[in-house]
Amino acid sequence: MSVAATSLEQHDNAITHDFSMFCQSASSADFVGELSDYFITA
Repeated sequence: MSVAATSLEQHDNAITHDFSMFCQSASSADFVGELSDYFITA
């Protein structure tokens, strides 16, 4: 079950406090570098 924020304040609070628990900022180069650890490249 998901619950949507019903106000801008609730949305901002969720982004500030909840989303940061599951998210780590990364550039596309960082992301591709992480993937290369799991795939054999020629």
